[in-house]
Amino acid sequence: MDYLLDTCTVSDFVRGDENTLYQLKEKSPLQVKISAITAYELHYGLQKNKQIRKSTKKAVLRFLGDIEIVPFDIATANFATEIRTNLELAGKPIGAYDLLIAATAMACNLILVTSHEKEFVGVSELKIENWRSPVKPD
Repeated sequence: MDYLLDTCTVSDFVRGDENTLYQLKEKSPLQVKISAITAYELHYGLQKNKQIRKSTKKAVLRFLGDIEIVPFDIATANFATEIRTNLELAGKPIGAYDLLIAATAMACNLILVTSHEKEFVGVSELKIENWRSPVKPD
């Protein structure tokens, strides 16, 4: 199975979160992707925060250069429409970017990796993993 990292997971990686690093090392680089939405959020964060350390900026830019970025296409737009409609009817809307990231994961049949699981809990059929959680030994 392949994985779609959301923005908080990329931040965990850049900060050196032990559990996130362990999970990434266990996967093939071909299994790990980010959405164009996450790429946008990362670029925006770098642009907005002029005080960010050069080493952090360099790590994020290297990461963006090395990972596959999944585009937002019409299939993803259709999933986003369905997700948003269902969540609004249930009275449980989520943030616009999280909605688009969830739609990307579903359109591409990817497991969404996030530490903000509660944000996505209402998205039925979305597969979620939290790599910030401690790894359970086999």
